[in-house]
Amino acid sequence: MAPPTLVHNRKEVFRQYDQILQNPNLHDCELRSISQHECTFKVSEDSPPEIICLPFKRIFQRCIETAIEKDKITGKKTKVDKWVNIEVTSAETNQDLLTEERYRDDVRDFVNAEKELKKLMEKGLTD
Repeated sequence: MAPPTLVHNRKEVFRQYDQILQNPNLHDCELRSISQHECTFKVSEDSPPEIICLPFKRIFQRCIETAIEKDKITGKKTKVDKWVNIEVTSAETNQDLLTEERYRDDVRDFVNAEKELKKLMEKGLTD
């Protein structure tokens, strides 16, 4: 299992890594991306649940950052270079899901399935 990861909003990320993001060339940075899938269930009383997934792109600046580490045994502090992944995904990153014709039906089905699943969950809580 992956270790817990702090989630920062965009404003916090840019405040924390402002110097690196303003000039990534000075910090030995490279742009990286991954695609994840956001999934939901399409629930129907007449048929088994269907899983609907949409691709979601995430973009990172992967940079070397100098940090100070303390040796657990000796207590000696040393400077070390560590990789840091800074998420720079923005609202525009996944805009193609809303604008490209090829995703139109998938996005509509996903949104409708989310609404139906929410109604079903709310109904289940009140019964």
